[in-house]
Amino acid sequence: MTTVEFLAWPQNAYKHFLDRLPDLETLILGEAVTSVPEEFVMECANLKNVTLKGLTALPARAFLRSGTTGGTFSAPKLKTVEEYGFQDSGFDTLELPAVTTIGRCAFFRCNNLKTVSLPSLTTILTDSPYGGEPDSLAFMDDEKLIALDLGKV
Repeated sequence: MTTVEFLAWPQNAYKHFLDRLPDLETLILGEAVTSVPEEFVMECANLKNVTLKGLTALPARAFLRSGTTGGTFSAPKLKTVEEYGFQDSGFDTLELPAVTTIGRCAFFRCNNLKTVSLPSLTTILTDSPYGGEPDSLAFMDDEKLIALDLGKV
């Protein structure tokens, strides 16, 4: 098992900072890490446990093709999940107690999701920048989804 913990975010961190790390199973970002770049974790398919202690906004495609079945994602201070924030992620549990706003397709192709907790959710952004029908949460495999707490929406 490989664990990566950042107490503070590296000054020159960039897109794809954690890219294709097959042994990465646990990621912890400390209280001082309040923001990260888009697509900062990419194709870390064995990522099982993520704890983001201080992050307040999850950028677009932050966990692109990362996470595995049985994986848990917890972010107690997270307020916003931007569009496609969890695109193609494999987590089956998302604990997001403070999230108030999610972007369109926030959970696009998250086929393993079983439990999503968004008790503070008040806004779902659905405007499509490409025209056509607006998308919302975009849960692609409803049969696996067991619990969905959408808060005040």
